[in-house]
Amino acid sequence: MTTSIIRDTPHDGAPSHPDGDAAPEDDPAPPGRLFYTPWRDHPVPLTGLLDDVRAWLDRTESWLASRRGGHPAPSPEHAADPPPHPERAAPQTDTRGTPAPGSPRPASGYGPGPRPPVPYAEAGAAPYGELEYAWGRREAGRALDIAAACGELTGAGERFVAESRARMRAACAAAPPVPDELDRLAGYAAEDHRVLWRLRHLRPDPAAVESLTRAWISATPRPAHRPGEPLVVPAPRPLPPNARLALLSLRARARVPRAPLPPYVTDADLRYAEGEHAEALELYRARIEADPADLGAWAGLTMSRRPHPHQALARVPELVHAVHRRIDDLTARAPDPEALAAWLRPALPSGPGTGEDG
Repeated sequence: MTTSIIRDTPHDGAPSHPDGDAAPEDDPAPPGRLFYTPWRDHPVPLTGLLDDVRAWLDRTESWLASRRGGHPAPSPEHAADPPPHPERAAPQTDTRGTPAPGSPRPASGYGPGPRPPVPYAEAGAAPYGELEYAWGRREAGRALDIAAACGELTGAGERFVAESRARMRAACAAAPPVPDELDRLAGYAAEDHRVLWRLRHLRPDPAAVESLTRAWISATPRPAHRPGEPLVVPAPRPLPPNARLALLSLRARARVPRAPLPPYVTDADLRYAEGEHAEALELYRARIEADPADLGAWAGLTMSRRPHPHQALARVPELVHAVHRRIDDLTARAPDPEALAAWLRPALPSGPGTGEDG
């Protein structure tokens, strides 16, 4: 698929299209752009994004077929609790998605294969199937929209996107209704994943961070111009698994985690998963005060404000975090994260999801 649906962009000449389509001479798409995919915790090239959509469609169609036949797929033995160890690291890449020398390189060339978006839920069991389906139906269409708008598809790639949309419509028409509570949990999980991904892998415009920082410190009006697009810069090291997603997957299956819990599961995460959002909010605030670099706490703070989060934290958490850190660096007095988010709201870039398409 890689050699037929994505434009080849060699370094020694103009971009070419393997299927015969002519590339425009002023093609703005740089080689090696990286993208957000809801099925992975690290950025991937466009091939990875499309392969993940295809993998979700394959899993969804298999799940629907197993439901019709009454024979769900077997469940893995390790599905009972949150994972005990940090997730495996993605291959180290430069900003163009090229694996660094010495890093593992799977046959696909861009990283580990897709895994269930909610860690270690029971594959094939009805709550798991519904949760993954509810997650994917929200995110797969968005991923296809990003692919269609990126300017890197060949004619064959455009046909692949159109066929994937048709498969998605058919799957959604054939799928049973998702219970409201499960759909709500899937929405929270998808947003949590996206917020943490942005905090880890997006770097906001440095000039905007500096000007906003200076305005906050001097109590002067915010700069009139809006920040530019953030850059995708893959994080050099993986974080521990997202405890909130693991706990939500257990909640969706009406199960409780077994003691002892892994050390990365905090009281804030447990309160959040139990729906005690006000209590979780205060605990995440305390974690940020103790360690402003705690990205999991920033994502938890954002999610604990659901269903009415601060717009800046929900849309551009990386900008709020960067300005917060810069103010702390210059003054040794870190601002209140939510007060800063409210102050930054008028400076939000136009349009949702900026920075997630390379």
